[in-house]
Amino acid sequence: MLVRHQERKMQVSPSISFRGMKSSPVFESFLLEKVQELERFYPRITSCKIVVYRTDRHRQKGKVFVVGIDLIVPGGEIVVSREVRRDHTHEDAMGAIREAFREARRMLEDHQRKHTSHRHKEAPISMQGEVARVFPDEGYGFIEIFDGSEVYFRLDLISPYQWKKIDIGAKVGLMVAEGDAGPFAQKVVVL
Repeated sequence: MLVRHQERKMQVSPSISFRGMKSSPVFESFLLEKVQELERFYPRITSCKIVVYRTDRHRQKGKVFVVGIDLIVPGGEIVVSREVRRDHTHEDAMGAIREAFREARRMLEDHQRKHTSHRHKEAPISMQGEVARVFPDEGYGFIEIFDGSEVYFRLDLISPYQWKKIDIGAKVGLMVAEGDAGPFAQKVVVL
């Protein structure tokens, strides 16, 4: 069966406005591209408002571009306002946009880290299996469990006494937990 991957769209279309300057298809296209990059990184964005404007606060340096981004995400709001810095990158609108979106991504990373560290993890499951493959030089192996699937384990989590008994076909008891890369054995004991 062929399953097509559908790219998840933001729940609300991004709102883009320009103040003190004319709207430009080039700027709008660049902004939408940057929004799509953020969505690929963090697909749970529900609202995005962007304001690009020029200010002439620094008369001797000319007009400076400022970019404001307001993102609504589950559990919070991320607000970025990139103004003038000493390096004058904001004198170029594209540079100001890039910098604002870099900061928005950094803030999304912080938000994601803060909210995923509190998620509930499944308790490890106790079961039995048989050692299927061992790579002692690399320090890991795989245990085949009752359903025929294999669970990754690290040799450094096994006592030296138990480690000598680890061989292909050895019966073991193990605690299986779910990790970011899939199931893994937290504790392995030769039976």
